[in-house]
Amino acid sequence: MNDKGRKLPNVDKFAGLSQKAVTLAAHLGDEEAIRLAGYKVPDRELWLWVQDLEMWGKEAAVRAAIACAEETLPRFEEKVRGNDHPRNCLEAAKSWLADPSEANRIRCLELATSGRQGLRSPAESLPAVSAAHAAGIEGNFIGPVCMAAASSALDKSVARRVIKEALMAWLLKSESFQA
Repeated sequence: MNDKGRKLPNVDKFAGLSQKAVTLAAHLGDEEAIRLAGYKVPDRELWLWVQDLEMWGKEAAVRAAIACAEETLPRFEEKVRGNDHPRNCLEAAKSWLADPSEANRIRCLELATSGRQGLRSPAESLPAVSAAHAAGIEGNFIGPVCMAAASSALDKSVARRVIKEALMAWLLKSESFQA
């Protein structure tokens, strides 16, 4: 409590984290981070909100696409048995996160581009293919992430929630966000 009786934000949650981490948490809608950073969360369309993740780098963006893929892929696998391509894309994107080597990047890109015909599959497969594409591409990685989040298979509020949950868990434990 401060001297006026108002509850102060729990800064312990962000102790030792960089301003970049607090700003990302604020962008994701964390109330404590919003107060700490003085950040105004933009009231924007989902794809624009996701596009803003580019400020925090490729890893944040790929994690967002993976979160969307993990939400939709089980429905795809129920509908389309025997098509492992989206699952392989998702696993490749996760492998790239664990080891962002050139070999893993190329594997992601190969899987994503070989899956172009898979875009005619149910929409639930799109986020997984997009996650691999985002991990594999060298230039504008944010476009595939926007596609993953905006997939017609994913309710927009659910997309925001799963992205927030995944990125908050990551930034609170990641060494790359230490002050």
